[in-house]
Amino acid sequence: MSGIYPDNENLELFGETVSWPGVDENGKFTNGSFSDPAVRPSFIPAETINLILDNISELLFAFGKIPNNQSSDQLASAVITAIDAEAQIRAAADQALELALLTFSQSDENNVQEVFRLFEEIGNLIREHKTSVTLDHPDASVTAAKLAGNAVTTAKITDANVTTAKIADSAVTFAKIAAAAKSTTTPKANGTAAVGTESAFARGDHVHPTDVTKAALAGPTFSGTPKIGTNPVAVVPSTSTSTDTALPVGTYIWVYAISTAATAYPLNGAFSPYVNSLGNCYVSSSTVNGITSTALAGTWRISGTENYSNQNNGHVLLRRVS
Repeated sequence: MSGIYPDNENLELFGETVSWPGVDENGKFTNGSFSDPAVRPSFIPAETINLILDNISELLFAFGKIPNNQSSDQLASAVITAIDAEAQIRAAADQALELALLTFSQSDENNVQEVFRLFEEIGNLIREHKTSVTLDHPDASVTAAKLAGNAVTTAKITDANVTTAKIADSAVTFAKIAAAAKSTTTPKANGTAAVGTESAFARGDHVHPTDVTKAALAGPTFSGTPKIGTNPVAVVPSTSTSTDTALPVGTYIWVYAISTAATAYPLNGAFSPYVNSLGNCYVSSSTVNGITSTALAGTWRISGTENYSNQNNGHVLLRRVS
C-alpha cells in the first residue's frame, strides 16, 4: 500500500529472517493470528508515529492553532472553529446580497435586461458568422491581435477557396503579412528541373550564379578533349605552324595524293601523311620533288577524296583518330 504506511524490510536475527515492521500483503498493520503463532503481529515504527503526529500538527497550524501534547480535542476544536468562520462568511454574503436586492432599482433592472439583450445579440451574431455563406469584415478589422499564432491553417481554409476574385487588387502586401519569409539562401545554379522544397520566397533582385559546367557564348575555354558524340574535336593551338608534325586528335587535313586509282585511297583507310619544310602535305611519300618530308604523328584515316576518275593526282581529306 505504501503512502503513509511503512514498507517492510527483512532483517536477519539469530539466523532467522524477520519482516519489519511486518505489515501484511495489503501493506497494512495486522494483529497476527491467535491460532497460528507463525503469523506474527505488526510493529508500529517510531517513524510512522512521528509522521502521523507531524501531519496533525501541520493541519492545526493551517487552522491557526498551536499544537500541544495535552489537549485531546484540539483537532476537533480547530475544525469546528473553521466551520463556524465559514458559516459567518456565508451569512454576511447572504445579508449583502439581500440588501443589494432590496435596493435594486428599476434603472438597475433595465440595465441588467440590456446586458442580457446584448449577450443574446452577440450570440446571434456569432452563430450568423459561423453559418453565413458570404462574409465581409469591416475595413482593417482583421488585425494581428485577433489572429492567434498559427491560427490560419490549411484545415480552416477549404482548398482553392482563396482565389484572385476574393482578394482586391494590392490588398495582400508584405506590410500586411507579418515577418513574411524571405529566402536567405543563395539562388541555385541551373541543373536538373525540380519543384523545390523551400517555402521562403525569392527577392525580386536575386541573381543566379553562373553555371560553370556550361561553355560561355564568347571565347569559351575547354578542359580535356571536346567531342561530337564519341569523336574528339581537334582544338589546334594558336602557336601551331604549317610544318607541325604533332597535331591534336580530331584534326582534319587536306593532303596531296599522287595516284589515279580511287581504290588506293578507300574511305576510312589508314594512311601515314607527311609534311615537308614548305608546309605541303602528302600521303604515303616521304620525298617529293627532292624535298624530304616528315611523317605526322598518330593514326590517320581517310574521310574523303577528290579528282581520281580522270586525273593523275588529287587530294585526300584525312582525320587523326588517335
